[in-house]
Amino acid sequence: MQLLEIDVVEVTFAEVVVHFKPIKYKRKLKSVTVASTLLQLVFPNQKNMVQVNYKGKMYSMLLGGSKTVEEVFLD
Repeated sequence: MQLLEIDVVEVTFAEVVVHFKPIKYKRKLKSVTVASTLLQLVFPNQKNMVQVNYKGKMYSMLLGGSKTVEEVFLD
C-alpha cells in the first residue's frame, strides 16, 4: 500500500479537486486500486471521480453509493 500526500486542493461551487504529489516507484505498475468513502455518509448520492495519470495516459474511476472500491489495470 502506498500512502499519498496532498499537493493542491482546488474548490469551486460545483466540485473539489484534490491533486496528490507524484510518487516514484521503481517497478512498472500493473494496476491501481482506490477505496473512497469521502463524504458518502453525509451525501449518499455523491459521486467521486478518481483520475490516475500514468506515463501520460489517463485512467478514470467513478465511485459512489455502494461502489467504494475500484481497480484499473494499466497498459
